[in-house]
Amino acid sequence: MSDDQKENQNDKYALSNAAFFKDLAACKRLIAQGHDINQLNEYGETPLITAAEDCDDTEWIAALLDLGADIDACDENGDTALQAAEFNDHTNVAALLLERGATASIGPSHREQVEDAYCDFMMKRQNQFLDDRMYVLEVARLTPISAGLFPDPHTSPGKWSVITRRNCPGYPPTRTDDFDAYEDAVEYLKQVAPETPRVSLGKRCPNPVPSWDEFQAWREASNLPRMPY
Repeated sequence: MSDDQKENQNDKYALSNAAFFKDLAACKRLIAQGHDINQLNEYGETPLITAAEDCDDTEWIAALLDLGADIDACDENGDTALQAAEFNDHTNVAALLLERGATASIGPSHREQVEDAYCDFMMKRQNQFLDDRMYVLEVARLTPISAGLFPDPHTSPGKWSVITRRNCPGYPPTRTDDFDAYEDAVEYLKQVAPETPRVSLGKRCPNPVPSWDEFQAWREASNLPRMPY
């Protein structure tokens, strides 16, 4: 056995790497040297599963099957090549796998479960209010940098805006109201901020609406900074 052959035999991922780059000649050579076409790579996938996940290439999938790839082999999480293809909308590969005898999956794949769990987590996180306010209002100079906003390029840099944000992680500004002077922006803030809906009130506005001083006192009692800011 040559030194190259010994080096390849000691590299259990050599066949997986050759398959990733679709090097059919190298795959055949490595298999002849004793490498397992169904060996899991460092990501816990067989070459067939990686190929089904990577792209909708039926020719390469067929080539791997012809090399002896187990069509129903699972990755470290229990998903098959068919499930990987279906998850990534590789419809041609999925059709070929079924045609070649792949077992149709029953129930969601691990990939689907992880995606569903992530979506549920983000939905809960984005709807979890940071405190009793449903919305956060602030006065800012109206520039493209302000809170990720992109105002009309013809807007004067000297303008001011009252920015309204949903008081949850991950939400962009929901509204902006523009003013020529800082004093006008603050005056508007004093009108609308006290009536901001509260979570503790069933997401309704306070009734009666507190005065500006009462609103500031409520903020202090809630360990929130005084406005404007």
